[in-house]
Amino acid sequence: MKKFYLVFIMTLMAVFTANAQTAIETSRITDNIYVGIGGGVTTPLNIHDFESVFPLNTAAKVVVGKNITPVLGIEIEGMSLLNHNGFADVKTFFKTVNVNIGPTINLSNLFFGYKGKPRVFEFGLNGGLGWLHQFAVPGETKDDFLSAKTAADFRLFLGKTRPIALTVSPGVYWNLNGVNGTIRDIKFDKNHAQLAVMATLTYHFKNKNGLRYFKTYDVGAMNDEINRLNEELAKKPDTVTIIKTTAPVVVAPVNPVTIFFAKGSADLTTESQRVLDEVEKKFAYSVEGFASPEGTEKFNNDLSQRRAEAVANYLRARNVKVVNVKGRGVAYGEATNRVVLVTVTE
Repeated sequence: MKKFYLVFIMTLMAVFTANAQTAIETSRITDNIYVGIGGGVTTPLNIHDFESVFPLNTAAKVVVGKNITPVLGIEIEGMSLLNHNGFADVKTFFKTVNVNIGPTINLSNLFFGYKGKPRVFEFGLNGGLGWLHQFAVPGETKDDFLSAKTAADFRLFLGKTRPIALTVSPGVYWNLNGVNGTIRDIKFDKNHAQLAVMATLTYHFKNKNGLRYFKTYDVGAMNDEINRLNEELAKKPDTVTIIKTTAPVVVAPVNPVTIFFAKGSADLTTESQRVLDEVEKKFAYSVEGFASPEGTEKFNNDLSQRRAEAVANYLRARNVKVVNVKGRGVAYGEATNRVVLVTVTE
Protein backbone atom coordinates (compact mmCIF):
# COMPACT_ATOMS: atom_id res chain seq x y z
CA MET A 1 0.00 0.00 0.00
CA LYS A 2 2.85 2.43 0.80
CA LYS A 3 4.36 1.71 -2.62
CA PHE A 4 1.01 2.52 -4.23
CA TYR A 5 0.80 5.91 -2.51
CA LEU A 6 4.42 6.66 -3.42
CA VAL A 7 3.81 5.89 -7.11
CA PHE A 8 0.59 7.95 -7.08
CA ILE A 9 2.35 11.00 -5.58
CA MET A 10 5.25 10.70 -8.05
CA THR A 11 2.76 10.51 -10.92
CA LEU A 12 1.03 13.71 -9.79
CA MET A 13 4.39 15.48 -9.43
CA ALA A 14 5.33 14.43 -12.95
CA VAL A 15 2.02 15.71 -14.31
CA PHE A 16 2.34 19.14 -12.71
CA THR A 17 6.05 19.44 -13.51
CA ALA A 18 5.36 18.74 -17.18
CA ASN A 19 2.92 21.66 -17.25
CA ALA A 20 5.09 24.08 -15.23
CA GLN A 21 6.12 25.98 -18.40
CA THR A 22 2.48 26.67 -19.39
CA ALA A 23 0.63 29.64 -17.89
CA ILE A 24 -3.18 29.76 -17.91
CA GLU A 25 -5.06 33.05 -18.05
CA THR A 26 -7.07 33.76 -14.90
CA SER A 27 -10.74 32.97 -15.39
CA ARG A 28 -13.31 35.72 -14.76
CA ILE A 29 -16.47 34.81 -12.87
CA THR A 30 -18.49 35.00 -16.12
CA ASP A 31 -16.02 32.89 -18.14
CA ASN A 32 -16.17 29.18 -18.96
CA ILE A 33 -19.94 28.85 -18.43
CA TYR A 34 -22.00 26.13 -20.10
CA VAL A 35 -25.64 24.99 -20.16
CA GLY A 36 -27.14 21.73 -21.31
CA ILE A 37 -30.16 19.51 -21.68
CA GLY A 38 -30.39 15.76 -21.73
CA GLY A 39 -32.05 12.59 -20.64
CA GLY A 40 -31.58 8.93 -20.02
CA VAL A 41 -32.84 5.91 -18.14
CA THR A 42 -32.58 4.59 -14.59
CA THR A 43 -33.44 1.39 -12.78
CA PRO A 44 -33.28 0.34 -9.11
CA LEU A 45 -29.74 -0.55 -8.04
CA ASN A 46 -30.88 -3.44 -5.82
CA ILE A 47 -32.01 -5.65 -8.71
CA HIS A 48 -32.50 -9.33 -7.84
CA ASP A 49 -33.25 -10.69 -11.31
CA PHE A 50 -33.41 -9.52 -14.91
CA GLU A 51 -37.15 -8.88 -14.79
CA SER A 52 -36.82 -6.36 -11.94
CA VAL A 53 -34.77 -4.12 -14.23
CA PHE A 54 -37.88 -3.23 -16.22
CA PRO A 55 -39.72 -1.05 -16.84
CA LEU A 56 -36.86 1.42 -17.12
CA ASN A 57 -37.46 4.87 -15.68
CA THR A 58 -37.09 7.54 -18.35
CA ALA A 59 -35.44 10.75 -17.14
CA ALA A 60 -35.07 14.36 -18.29
CA LYS A 61 -32.41 16.79 -17.04
CA VAL A 62 -30.95 20.29 -17.36
CA VAL A 63 -27.49 21.40 -16.25
CA VAL A 64 -25.63 24.67 -15.67
CA GLY A 65 -21.91 24.56 -14.98
CA LYS A 66 -18.65 26.48 -14.83
CA ASN A 67 -15.08 25.29 -15.34
CA ILE A 68 -13.06 26.98 -12.58
CA THR A 69 -9.78 25.53 -13.86
CA PRO A 70 -9.01 23.10 -16.71
CA VAL A 71 -9.29 20.31 -14.09
CA LEU A 72 -11.90 21.47 -11.56
CA GLY A 73 -15.43 22.72 -12.15
CA ILE A 74 -18.83 22.99 -10.51
CA GLU A 75 -22.20 21.88 -11.90
CA ILE A 76 -25.87 22.21 -10.94
CA GLU A 77 -28.22 19.54 -12.26
CA GLY A 78 -31.98 19.25 -12.20
CA MET A 79 -33.35 15.79 -13.04
CA SER A 80 -36.82 14.23 -13.05
CA LEU A 81 -38.11 10.66 -13.52
CA LEU A 82 -41.23 9.95 -15.57
CA ASN A 83 -41.75 6.33 -14.42
CA HIS A 84 -42.07 4.69 -11.03
CA ASN A 85 -39.85 1.57 -10.94
CA GLY A 86 -38.51 1.83 -7.39
CA PHE A 87 -41.00 4.56 -6.38
CA ALA A 88 -44.63 4.82 -5.43
CA ASP A 89 -47.03 4.78 -8.40
CA VAL A 90 -48.64 8.24 -8.47
CA LYS A 91 -50.77 9.96 -11.09
CA THR A 92 -48.48 12.94 -11.65
CA PHE A 93 -46.50 13.23 -14.89
CA PHE A 94 -43.20 13.61 -13.01
CA LYS A 95 -42.71 10.93 -10.35
CA THR A 96 -39.65 12.48 -8.69
CA VAL A 97 -37.56 15.66 -8.96
CA ASN A 98 -33.90 15.76 -7.91
CA VAL A 99 -31.66 18.85 -7.78
CA ASN A 100 -27.97 18.55 -6.87
CA ILE A 101 -24.81 20.63 -6.95
CA GLY A 102 -21.24 19.40 -6.82
CA PRO A 103 -17.75 19.34 -8.31
CA THR A 104 -16.58 18.03 -11.66
CA ILE A 105 -13.05 16.70 -12.24
CA ASN A 106 -11.50 16.48 -15.71
CA LEU A 107 -9.20 13.47 -15.47
CA SER A 108 -7.88 13.94 -19.02
CA ASN A 109 -6.45 17.37 -18.16
CA LEU A 110 -5.31 16.21 -14.71
CA PHE A 111 -3.16 13.38 -15.99
CA PHE A 112 -2.28 14.45 -19.54
CA GLY A 113 -2.23 18.25 -19.29
CA TYR A 114 -4.33 21.01 -20.80
CA LYS A 115 -3.39 21.82 -24.42
CA GLY A 116 -5.18 25.17 -24.86
CA LYS A 117 -8.53 23.70 -25.89
CA PRO A 118 -10.42 20.47 -25.14
CA ARG A 119 -9.46 17.21 -26.78
CA VAL A 120 -12.00 15.60 -29.09
CA PHE A 121 -12.64 12.99 -26.40
CA GLU A 122 -12.20 13.46 -22.62
CA PHE A 123 -13.24 11.65 -19.47
CA GLY A 124 -13.82 12.71 -15.87
CA LEU A 125 -15.91 12.44 -12.72
CA ASN A 126 -18.81 14.40 -11.26
CA GLY A 127 -20.97 14.21 -8.19
CA GLY A 128 -22.78 16.25 -5.60
CA LEU A 129 -25.37 16.54 -2.87
CA GLY A 130 -28.94 17.66 -3.33
CA TRP A 131 -32.63 17.45 -2.59
CA LEU A 132 -34.98 14.72 -3.83
CA HIS A 133 -38.75 15.24 -3.91
CA GLN A 134 -41.02 12.25 -4.47
CA PHE A 135 -44.56 13.05 -5.55
CA ALA A 136 -46.85 10.97 -3.35
CA VAL A 137 -50.14 11.00 -1.50
CA PRO A 138 -49.75 13.52 1.38
CA GLY A 139 -49.36 11.83 4.74
CA GLU A 140 -48.83 8.33 3.38
CA THR A 141 -45.11 8.46 2.59
CA LYS A 142 -42.21 10.78 3.16
CA ASP A 143 -41.87 13.27 0.28
CA ASP A 144 -38.46 15.01 0.67
CA PHE A 145 -35.04 13.44 1.06
CA LEU A 146 -31.36 14.30 1.09
CA SER A 147 -29.82 12.91 -2.10
CA ALA A 148 -26.42 12.38 -3.71
CA LYS A 149 -25.04 11.67 -7.14
CA THR A 150 -21.85 9.82 -8.17
CA ALA A 151 -21.07 9.50 -11.87
CA ALA A 152 -18.41 9.28 -14.56
CA ASP A 153 -18.33 11.52 -17.64
CA PHE A 154 -17.29 10.44 -21.14
CA ARG A 155 -17.34 13.58 -23.28
CA LEU A 156 -17.15 14.09 -27.06
CA PHE A 157 -16.48 17.67 -28.25
CA LEU A 158 -17.91 18.81 -31.58
CA GLY A 159 -16.89 21.63 -33.94
CA LYS A 160 -13.63 23.43 -34.72
CA THR A 161 -13.74 25.63 -31.59
CA ARG A 162 -15.40 22.88 -29.50
CA PRO A 163 -18.60 24.87 -28.71
CA ILE A 164 -20.77 21.79 -28.15
CA ALA A 165 -20.12 18.65 -26.12
CA LEU A 166 -22.01 15.38 -25.95
CA THR A 167 -21.53 13.71 -22.56
CA VAL A 168 -22.54 10.17 -21.60
CA SER A 169 -22.64 9.69 -17.81
CA PRO A 170 -23.15 6.31 -16.14
CA GLY A 171 -23.71 6.77 -12.41
CA VAL A 172 -25.87 6.30 -9.33
CA TYR A 173 -28.46 8.60 -7.73
CA TRP A 174 -28.72 7.93 -3.98
CA ASN A 175 -31.63 8.52 -1.60
CA LEU A 176 -29.56 9.10 1.55
CA ASN A 177 -32.54 9.08 3.95
CA GLY A 178 -34.07 5.84 2.75
CA VAL A 179 -37.86 5.66 2.46
CA ASN A 180 -38.94 6.76 5.93
CA GLY A 181 -35.61 7.73 7.46
CA THR A 182 -34.54 10.95 9.12
CA ILE A 183 -31.45 13.09 8.87
CA ARG A 184 -29.81 10.87 11.48
CA ASP A 185 -30.18 7.84 9.23
CA ILE A 186 -28.09 9.20 6.32
CA LYS A 187 -26.25 6.44 4.45
CA PHE A 188 -25.43 5.18 0.97
CA ASP A 189 -27.78 2.21 0.61
CA LYS A 190 -28.24 0.33 -2.67
CA ASN A 191 -31.81 -0.48 -1.62
CA HIS A 192 -32.66 3.21 -2.05
CA ALA A 193 -30.68 4.11 -5.15
CA GLN A 194 -31.14 4.29 -8.92
CA LEU A 195 -28.53 3.11 -11.42
CA ALA A 196 -28.56 5.59 -14.33
CA VAL A 197 -27.15 6.21 -17.79
CA MET A 198 -27.56 9.83 -18.92
CA ALA A 199 -26.69 11.70 -22.13
CA THR A 200 -26.32 15.49 -22.09
CA LEU A 201 -25.74 18.02 -24.88
CA THR A 202 -24.01 21.16 -23.56
CA TYR A 203 -23.20 24.52 -25.16
CA HIS A 204 -20.10 26.42 -23.96
CA PHE A 205 -20.35 30.23 -24.14
CA LYS A 206 -17.54 32.51 -25.32
CA ASN A 207 -15.36 34.20 -22.70
CA LYS A 208 -14.39 37.88 -22.65
CA ASN A 209 -11.15 37.04 -24.50
CA GLY A 210 -13.16 35.63 -27.42
CA LEU A 211 -12.39 31.98 -26.64
CA ARG A 212 -14.68 29.32 -25.21
CA TYR A 213 -12.10 27.78 -22.88
CA PHE A 214 -8.96 28.68 -20.95
CA LYS A 215 -6.23 30.61 -22.79
CA THR A 216 -2.66 29.35 -22.33
CA TYR A 217 0.77 30.95 -22.72
CA ASP A 218 4.05 29.15 -23.30
CA VAL A 219 6.15 30.75 -20.56
CA GLY A 220 9.31 28.93 -21.64
CA ALA A 221 9.05 30.24 -25.21
CA MET A 222 8.34 33.78 -24.00
CA ASN A 223 11.37 33.69 -21.69
CA ASP A 224 13.52 32.48 -24.60
CA GLU A 225 12.31 35.40 -26.71
CA ILE A 226 13.08 37.85 -23.92
CA ASN A 227 16.62 36.48 -23.64
CA ARG A 228 17.15 36.59 -27.41
CA LEU A 229 15.82 40.14 -27.60
CA ASN A 230 18.05 41.27 -24.74
CA GLU A 231 21.07 39.76 -26.47
CA GLU A 232 20.16 41.52 -29.72
CA LEU A 233 19.69 44.87 -27.98
CA ALA A 234 22.96 44.47 -26.07
CA LYS A 235 24.83 44.43 -29.40
CA LYS A 236 23.47 47.85 -30.34
CA PRO A 237 25.16 51.05 -29.07
CA ASP A 238 23.29 52.94 -26.38
CA THR A 239 21.66 56.15 -27.62
CA VAL A 240 20.09 59.01 -25.73
CA THR A 241 17.47 61.28 -27.25
CA ILE A 242 17.34 64.83 -25.88
CA ILE A 243 14.04 66.64 -26.24
CA LYS A 244 14.60 70.42 -26.43
CA THR A 245 12.10 72.52 -24.51
CA THR A 246 11.92 75.65 -22.40
CA ALA A 247 11.46 73.40 -19.41
CA PRO A 248 14.39 71.51 -17.82
CA VAL A 249 16.02 68.96 -20.13
CA VAL A 250 14.18 65.63 -20.20
CA VAL A 251 16.02 62.43 -21.08
CA ALA A 252 13.97 59.89 -22.97
CA PRO A 253 14.24 56.17 -22.17
CA VAL A 254 17.11 54.35 -23.91
CA ASN A 255 15.54 50.95 -24.55
CA PRO A 256 12.12 50.35 -26.14
CA VAL A 257 9.21 48.90 -24.22
CA THR A 258 8.66 45.31 -25.39
CA ILE A 259 5.19 43.74 -25.44
CA PHE A 260 4.90 39.98 -26.04
CA PHE A 261 2.01 38.14 -27.71
CA ALA A 262 0.92 34.51 -27.82
CA LYS A 263 1.36 32.62 -31.08
CA GLY A 264 -1.21 33.73 -33.66
CA SER A 265 -2.82 36.22 -31.23
CA ALA A 266 -3.21 40.00 -31.18
CA ASP A 267 -4.82 40.08 -27.71
CA LEU A 268 -3.11 42.00 -24.91
CA THR A 269 -2.47 39.94 -21.80
CA THR A 270 -2.97 41.24 -18.28
CA GLU A 271 0.82 41.44 -17.88
CA SER A 272 1.15 43.43 -21.13
CA GLN A 273 -1.48 45.91 -19.95
CA ARG A 274 0.44 46.35 -16.69
CA VAL A 275 3.63 47.15 -18.63
CA LEU A 276 1.82 49.66 -20.87
CA ASP A 277 0.30 51.35 -17.82
CA GLU A 278 3.85 52.35 -16.82
CA VAL A 279 4.64 54.11 -20.12
CA GLU A 280 5.26 57.81 -19.39
CA LYS A 281 2.86 60.31 -20.95
CA LYS A 282 5.47 63.07 -21.41
CA PHE A 283 6.87 61.53 -24.63
CA ALA A 284 5.55 60.71 -28.11
CA TYR A 285 5.94 57.12 -29.24
CA SER A 286 6.32 54.97 -32.33
CA VAL A 287 4.72 51.50 -32.25
CA GLU A 288 6.04 48.65 -34.43
CA GLY A 289 4.51 45.18 -34.55
CA PHE A 290 6.20 41.94 -35.60
CA ALA A 291 5.21 38.32 -36.29
CA SER A 292 6.97 34.96 -36.20
CA PRO A 293 7.80 33.01 -39.41
CA GLU A 294 4.81 30.67 -39.20
CA GLY A 295 2.05 31.36 -41.72
CA THR A 296 1.93 33.17 -45.04
CA GLU A 297 3.47 36.58 -45.66
CA LYS A 298 0.02 38.22 -45.88
CA PHE A 299 -1.11 36.59 -42.64
CA ASN A 300 2.05 37.72 -40.80
CA ASN A 301 1.79 41.27 -42.15
CA ASP A 302 -1.87 41.51 -41.08
CA LEU A 303 -1.14 39.97 -37.67
CA SER A 304 1.79 42.31 -36.96
CA GLN A 305 -0.39 45.32 -37.91
CA ARG A 306 -3.20 44.16 -35.61
CA ARG A 307 -0.72 43.72 -32.76
CA ALA A 308 0.68 47.22 -33.29
CA GLU A 309 -2.82 48.71 -33.39
CA ALA A 310 -3.84 46.87 -30.21
CA VAL A 311 -0.90 48.44 -28.34
CA ALA A 312 -1.43 51.88 -29.90
CA ASN A 313 -5.13 51.91 -29.04
CA TYR A 314 -4.40 50.95 -25.45
CA LEU A 315 -1.83 53.77 -25.12
CA ARG A 316 -4.14 56.33 -26.71
CA ALA A 317 -6.88 55.35 -24.30
CA ARG A 318 -4.44 56.43 -21.55
CA ASN A 319 -3.83 59.77 -23.35
CA VAL A 320 -0.36 58.73 -24.45
CA LYS A 321 0.69 60.32 -27.77
CA VAL A 322 1.34 57.78 -30.55
CA VAL A 323 2.64 59.26 -33.82
CA ASN A 324 3.46 56.14 -35.83
CA VAL A 325 1.86 52.68 -35.96
CA LYS A 326 3.34 50.07 -38.29
CA GLY A 327 3.16 46.31 -38.70
CA ARG A 328 6.41 44.98 -40.14
CA GLY A 329 5.55 41.30 -40.52
CA VAL A 330 8.61 39.06 -40.05
CA ALA A 331 11.65 41.32 -39.63
CA TYR A 332 14.98 41.43 -37.79
CA GLY A 333 15.06 37.65 -37.33
CA GLU A 334 14.07 35.74 -34.20
CA ALA A 335 14.81 38.69 -31.92
CA THR A 336 11.42 40.22 -32.71
CA ASN A 337 9.22 37.12 -32.98
CA ARG A 338 5.67 37.90 -31.80
CA VAL A 339 6.48 41.26 -30.16
CA VAL A 340 5.56 44.94 -30.39
CA LEU A 341 8.24 47.58 -29.74
CA VAL A 342 7.24 50.95 -28.26
CA THR A 343 9.99 53.55 -28.77
CA VAL A 344 10.29 57.28 -28.15
CA THR A 345 10.32 59.33 -31.37
CA GLU A 346 12.55 62.31 -32.07
